[in-house]
Amino acid sequence: MKSKSHIYMLLMGLFFSVSSCDYLAVSDQMSGGLQNTDQIFENVAYTKRWYANVFAGIPDYSGINSLNVGAFKNPWAAICDELVVGYGNAAKANNSDKNAATAGFHRYGDCYKYIRQANIFLEKAHVITTSGTQGDRLEEDELNEMRANVRFMRAFYNYLLLEQYGPIILVKDKVYEATETQDVPRNTVDEVITYIDQELREVANELPQEPMHENESYRAWPTKGVALAVRAKLWLYAASPLLNGGYREALSLTNPDGTRLFPDRDDNKWNTALNACKDFIDYAETGNRYELYKEYTTSSTGEQILDVDASVYNLFQKYNKEIIWGTANNDWGGLDGDAFDRRIVPRCEKNGLGSTGVTQELVDAFYMNDGLPIKETDYLPKSTLYKEDGYGTYKDKNDGKYSKNYTNVTVSNRYLNREARFYNTVFFNGRQWPVTCKQVQFYNGGNAGVQEGQATTIG
Repeated sequence: MKSKSHIYMLLMGLFFSVSSCDYLAVSDQMSGGLQNTDQIFENVAYTKRWYANVFAGIPDYSGINSLNVGAFKNPWAAICDELVVGYGNAAKANNSDKNAATAGFHRYGDCYKYIRQANIFLEKAHVITTSGTQGDRLEEDELNEMRANVRFMRAFYNYLLLEQYGPIILVKDKVYEATETQDVPRNTVDEVITYIDQELREVANELPQEPMHENESYRAWPTKGVALAVRAKLWLYAASPLLNGGYREALSLTNPDGTRLFPDRDDNKWNTALNACKDFIDYAETGNRYELYKEYTTSSTGEQILDVDASVYNLFQKYNKEIIWGTANNDWGGLDGDAFDRRIVPRCEKNGLGSTGVTQELVDAFYMNDGLPIKETDYLPKSTLYKEDGYGTYKDKNDGKYSKNYTNVTVSNRYLNREARFYNTVFFNGRQWPVTCKQVQFYNGGNAGVQEGQATTIG
């Protein structure tokens, strides 16, 4: 599957859950004369279309603040109070009534559709020696690659369900018929984790064993590294209080037969999580399969010095070996669009809407440039560089590449001497916008303050 195939995957919906033309309720012409799913898997082109649609549920986490943000995008940053958004589906999620009928951002139905799609492929896809006038073939080696990818995606969709819902129904290999009852009880959290873990461990040996950094056409393929990374995150969830006995309300949740769905606390799960993370790290470091992206500058003495600012900034500007699993999907939108880019640009800039802001909690989470936090923690002392009172002088770097003309500006001391990630994430009052070098004023009455329309309450 090529990374660009995601663009047209949804066009394959015609064959999504077909069992007969009556079931689809479409004409013979629309269905291509297909009478059942068996006929799909007698044709190479149709088989590959079915296969491609299994990947249609890969999340696009750049979709934060556009109008149609759904559960396969990223409403979570706003819902979890990491960001404040003034536009889109997630804008009022935290101050509106919720119940079983109105709660949005569900993955449930779609994930089970993709799991069904995967199960039908695994059950019915087979080697095709000759097909049609072009003599298309589906050889065993290619089929095995496809089957491994589909098996991984099935495990991944179960993982996405666990991530959002905790205890879910494990379909496993079963393909339900239309006449079968689907009113079945949920599996316990431990049963779900055990199943996903086993699937990921087994399929990791069937997937490509090396990352595909150098092959642009295959960067979206799942690989062994991807499976190990998902498994590591799976066990971090499994060990966390949310799924590991940390909440009384969860411990009281049962199926109708009295089966408890959430387990008692088990600290041994942290050891499993540690080992799962180590498995991925060991794999990543062997042969530098994955590595942190770094850029260097040359000092006046000719020495190569790590440029932390450029490393963090350009990490998101180009493909690099820090990326574990790439996707061609994005919701950036550009300044003429109606998505991320335009909605993070302040209103003092052309086409900027300024409808996305960070919370003070997120700002405070960043460290100072001495590697210490602004407040003392259980394991690190407070940085002596941090000051909340008063003002100081700040200037962004003029790199010369884009004819920037930054000047000294006066800003709050709390924004000075912060780490590189802070300056690449947080845009604060008084800083100069990198395109025009115009000083941005987020206060009420300023050039980017609260206006009528979609601005956040913080400008």
